[in-house]
Amino acid sequence: MKWRLHSSRGKLLPAAICRSAGFDRRTIGGFGLRRLGRSNPSPKNIRSIAAAAVVLAIVLTFGGCAGGRYGNIFPDAQTTQDFDSFRIDPGMNYYYSGPDLFPNALIGLKKEYVLDSDLWKPISPTPASFRDMILHMQEKARDYREFQHGFLMYDDLGKPIGVWYSILRARTFVKMGEGNKVVVCTPDLMIYQNGGGNAIADVPEKK
Repeated sequence: MKWRLHSSRGKLLPAAICRSAGFDRRTIGGFGLRRLGRSNPSPKNIRSIAAAAVVLAIVLTFGGCAGGRYGNIFPDAQTTQDFDSFRIDPGMNYYYSGPDLFPNALIGLKKEYVLDSDLWKPISPTPASFRDMILHMQEKARDYREFQHGFLMYDDLGKPIGVWYSILRARTFVKMGEGNKVVVCTPDLMIYQNGGGNAIADVPEKK
């Protein structure tokens, strides 16, 4: 049995985005979920299912936004691998939100853009400090039976502008400002204890 899910604009997610997230959009709409049998799902399947659910939530949220140039954020398998391998992109500036030891979220923004926020803390990671930060984030996630995931951030025209790394319950939105400014909402500071917070709920409703 298969389902087909559509975004609020009535279109399936682009095949390229589905492939990058490790999904097959031919099953369950653009989100690549396969109906699991009676056997217990593997951690990889659980991770993919949860990520696909986040794709749906984000697509529905941004599809209804008005009054601004909102971008998107989608799970991306390569981005997850890059963070899990502690790879630093020299073309990005990095920031984190939350405790210094185990941040709630870690982002990289391409250097041609300016992060318009005082809530994110800038960092100049070295291979050693980047590795330690990510390992602490992963350890914190495991304490709550969660996984850290990588996401690609896109502008309102679908151009990749940066990366995001956090547990799936983290909620955010991306809004393009004047010129090369970008607003990225930080997740709830108590995300591990309280859940994803209300960041998405703060996005203006369509009038």
